[in-house]
Amino acid sequence: MRLSRVATARFRDESRRLVEGRTYLVKKLDQQETELEKLRKEIKVSKIAEGEQRREVQHSVMNLDAT
Repeated sequence: MRLSRVATARFRDESRRLVEGRTYLVKKLDQQETELEKLRKEIKVSKIAEGEQRREVQHSVMNLDAT
């Protein structure tokens, strides 16, 4: 009977740790996904800016050739 109580207590303790670990991992994953979304937006904005700058440079080069 005593062994059963000890086993039950261990099981409860391990279950609690698993839940805490899972909660931590879910929070960490959520943070990483949020950061990834932020970085994707920054990449998109940077690509747009790069395209605009590239067009400006090409336009400037074309004007240099024309003179």
